[in-house]
Amino acid sequence: MPAATSSSSHGNVVVIDLPTRSRPSRPDVASRGCPQFDVISTPTEDQANIRQDRADADIATGPKVCRAMRRERQDELTQKADAKATNQNKGHSMKLGVIGAGLIGGAVARLASAAGHEVVIANSRGPETLAALAQEIGARAVSAHEAATAEDMVVLSIPFLAVASLSPDLFAATPAGAVIVDTGNYYPQARDGVIAEIEDGMLDSEWVAGRIGRPVVKAFSMLKARSLATRGRKPGTPERIAIAISGDDAQARARVATLIDQTGFDPLDGGAMSESWRQQPGTIGYCHDYDALTLRAALAATNRSRIAWYREEADAFAIEQIKLLGSIEAVSAA
Repeated sequence: MPAATSSSSHGNVVVIDLPTRSRPSRPDVASRGCPQFDVISTPTEDQANIRQDRADADIATGPKVCRAMRRERQDELTQKADAKATNQNKGHSMKLGVIGAGLIGGAVARLASAAGHEVVIANSRGPETLAALAQEIGARAVSAHEAATAEDMVVLSIPFLAVASLSPDLFAATPAGAVIVDTGNYYPQARDGVIAEIEDGMLDSEWVAGRIGRPVVKAFSMLKARSLATRGRKPGTPERIAIAISGDDAQARARVATLIDQTGFDPLDGGAMSESWRQQPGTIGYCHDYDALTLRAALAATNRSRIAWYREEADAFAIEQIKLLGSIEAVSAA
């Protein structure tokens, strides 16, 4: 049974009383859903505080894996139908480029196409390697440079180590009015290598923006790939999953919010890019299928002074999961 909660309203402020949940100190590795919630070794005082932050903010009962697996195919079909219906109501089709055809980029491309948008998709190996996927989802396979010229929005969905090696002129021809969305997450030990600027305090998406020479909106970065692919629902559905958005341009955030809504999720405006640390790996809301109210509480409960510890915990668990499952791709798909 879900833990009981209570809430009260004071003007425009909603106050949520979040229960404290006890957690096993060492749950079975295979049962843990994401690489950021459980400490691998004996917790230090700081790590114990992180765990308490999560316990205070977590009012969900955890992933219902068996039911999700049984319903996964039906969920995917339902999500496609809901996305199409939502987009018809919005009455606007975007030209959208996706750079990166992995689990997140591929899911965004699939959902955007199902919602009626004109989608092009690219990867690092060339459009011929994406022909089958593009045909399946109703998109067009192109080069990364062509995808970067999409008129309305470009979704950059590649690992951080790949961002570092992008062509310097990749976004030179991107229209001035196009929104660039960053879906990436930084895992220094498990995948990406240490990036000194981030270790020194720069936020993940600030670093991406600096590398590509364009401002970005951070979105689609907190949700598990399977949930993104299968758990979208039409607006107004109870417990509809929320996706947080942050970026300095309010109009750009609004356009990304429209896409999120059209693809089956509730957009949650997280504010300026300076607040995007709340969406980084290991934070309280990361990899949880929270509705908007719960996700907002989780973002608020996240402690900026513990960013390094959140990252270290997420990274350590990712490494353990790679050992168990064999690859970072398998971990992402779990």
